[in-house]
Amino acid sequence: MKISRNTVISFIIFVIVFIVYILTLCPSIYLGKSADHVLYATGLSIIKPVSNPLWLFIAKLFKLFSPSDPAWGLNLMSAFFGAWTVSLLYIILANIGHDRTTEEITKFSKIPHLKQICAISGSLLLAFCPIFWEASVIAGPNTLKSFMFVLSSLYIIKYLYLRKKRYMLFFSLILGIGIAN
Repeated sequence: MKISRNTVISFIIFVIVFIVYILTLCPSIYLGKSADHVLYATGLSIIKPVSNPLWLFIAKLFKLFSPSDPAWGLNLMSAFFGAWTVSLLYIILANIGHDRTTEEITKFSKIPHLKQICAISGSLLLAFCPIFWEASVIAGPNTLKSFMFVLSSLYIIKYLYLRKKRYMLFFSLILGIGIAN
């Protein structure tokens, strides 16, 4: 099985961004909604009905990574989904536009692998944008929601390019789960 260059680059982006997020991770509870989310996930507070059920279920799993301080485990979960969002965005940007126009631009450009450079730049711009970075280092459902959005976007783009039913089914599943969250 041959692994594509974009898959390797996507994994490298995930690792780099995840390490940076871990190094800047909030060590405990942060001000604002983050405290509410930690209390909801640890069961110390009553959660609003129908409020982020998927996030709450996954949060129960991630708080096992840090039994002494569940807030750190939930912050780690935000970093994990933030890094995957950036990685999936790279895959979308690197694979979008497989048409003659992209080939012509690349042919006349003096920069080799211009498409990959632009995709890496775009995904890293999201990763280190202050708003997304802050959401990725504190507990909360924002990075999970962005992950679900980018994942559903990936599948709808794959469906539009390849016209295979399975991509539309995956898109529908991810979108349904994302909307329910």
